[in-house]
Amino acid sequence: MNFSTKFHWQPNWKILLFAGVFLPLTLMLGFWQSDRADQKREILAVQELQTQLPAFSNDTWQQDSLNHLRQVDLQLSFEADRHLLLANRLVEGKVGYEVISLAYSSSQPSRVQLVNRGWVPASFDRNELPKIEPVAGIQQVQGYYYCSEPNSMIQQSTEFNGNWPAIVFDLDDLAMQQIFSDESQRPVACVIRLQADSPLAFYVDWQIVNQSVAKHIGYAVQWFSMAFALIILALFSNSNLASFFRSEKTTGQSGTSGRTNHDK
Repeated sequence: MNFSTKFHWQPNWKILLFAGVFLPLTLMLGFWQSDRADQKREILAVQELQTQLPAFSNDTWQQDSLNHLRQVDLQLSFEADRHLLLANRLVEGKVGYEVISLAYSSSQPSRVQLVNRGWVPASFDRNELPKIEPVAGIQQVQGYYYCSEPNSMIQQSTEFNGNWPAIVFDLDDLAMQQIFSDESQRPVACVIRLQADSPLAFYVDWQIVNQSVAKHIGYAVQWFSMAFALIILALFSNSNLASFFRSEKTTGQSGTSGRTNHDK
């Protein structure tokens, strides 16, 4: 092949600096989203395995984070005058609370069980808490056990002053220690999420993962595409590749035209 234009490098330091800063960033974000997709696959795989196991009954049930995502079918005795409100929960852009009732099982009669009954909207006046219809006595509870990861984005901490309902911003061990001073009564920082058809449930639309695997893959593709575009930008801005390809195209067209004339 006869190249009419030789390739040569002609540095454009502004473009090189721009690519040098943002190329590692886009690649890092792309790999991060790819790793998040793998994590979500693992979570969904664990959920699938847990749902195939028989549901815990009162005879077999014990609070333990190892039972995360395990189905439960329990009879629990509910407290009527105490519950938690998990604040700043968003549903379809609306702010509200998740209502967490306190209950007890026959397998651990002195230890509090946390039952998440779902979401209720918040008032425009944040000092006005939602009025929750109390649940008392023994109730059938069907759902699954859920242990959330600590949310590092939440800046507010729980400061329990002894008044109920207790307002919780993140359901973690620290909040449990502040609310339940008696260690023998203190629950694990996990909840039983009620089924949507439970008569005890409010608005229920549980999500195991907040973003789907496909969405993370889509984000990864976008970041990798941006990285590829930066590489192309750097190559064309710091070399004569554009002139090189134009020259090759012109040479190819001239050769084709010459062969056509010769044939005639």
